[in-house]
Amino acid sequence: MRFAVGALVLAGTVLFGLLAGSAVDRGIVSFPARRRIGTIAWARYSRAADLGNGIYLYPALAIGGAFAALAAFVAAMAVYPARGLAVPLAVAVLAGLANLGVTVAAAPKMLRIGKTEDRNDLLAPLVDEFVKLSYVRLVLICISFAAMLWALFRI
Repeated sequence: MRFAVGALVLAGTVLFGLLAGSAVDRGIVSFPARRRIGTIAWARYSRAADLGNGIYLYPALAIGGAFAALAAFVAAMAVYPARGLAVPLAVAVLAGLANLGVTVAAAPKMLRIGKTEDRNDLLAPLVDEFVKLSYVRLVLICISFAAMLWALFRI
């Protein structure tokens, strides 16, 4: 059972790490670039990326990370509750679930971007709202990843 806890913590760390890397890239590189290339060009890129392979990858990482963190929390509490894993795993679970909650609000914006005519007046409000929500998600994802790293070092 101890091996299972370690494997789940490692899996959650890897999944949240990949998601965090992607989120940081979006927050530091992609979102600011839309100011230089314009909303329509950015929307076209996001249609190809987020609504292309991203529609499978990002949910798999986010849901998988949250599930692994939750399973690790439950397993750790059963195996060694006094080991100091409760707090970091609880933080990872809560931030991971909060990210999924914010994603429920952000995803429809991206889906609407995918169907909206290439007109700045129509796209700009959708893109702005999606980006705002995505910055919240970035913080939550990074908190989840940091908490999983914390748990990994506590094992």
